[in-house]
Amino acid sequence: MSQENVEIARAAFEAWNAGELQDVLSHFHPELVYHPRADEPDPSPHVGRDAYERLVYGFVDSFSEVTFEVLELIDAGDHVIASTVLHAVLHGQESASGAGVSDTYVFVYKLRDGLVVEGWEYRTKQEALEAGGLAD
Repeated sequence: MSQENVEIARAAFEAWNAGELQDVLSHFHPELVYHPRADEPDPSPHVGRDAYERLVYGFVDSFSEVTFEVLELIDAGDHVIASTVLHAVLHGQESASGAGVSDTYVFVYKLRDGLVVEGWEYRTKQEALEAGGLAD
């Protein structure tokens, strides 16, 4: 089942990069608990897929382009760790030199029955592994 979870995570990132946000959201459980990165403007947990959807659309509304370069997907049983680099361009800055934003995001997704039931964001893979008790 864990390789299946990796494929679910991969499909969600592919849908994101294709601009298919409703397809992305379909991978998340209605009772999702989502924990943004500690350095985000609102790092409090977002409870429910509707709350996560508002978070996603609020983020996407600030940018004309948002993609995730997936560097690694790690099978961790009922969890998947996704090391990524976010690439984005602020609305209105499409032609400005250097207007792009790049930042590392490491997502940890807990899956059950083919859906993400809980998610966490971290800045580094090491931070994610330590938080999940998976560090060496």
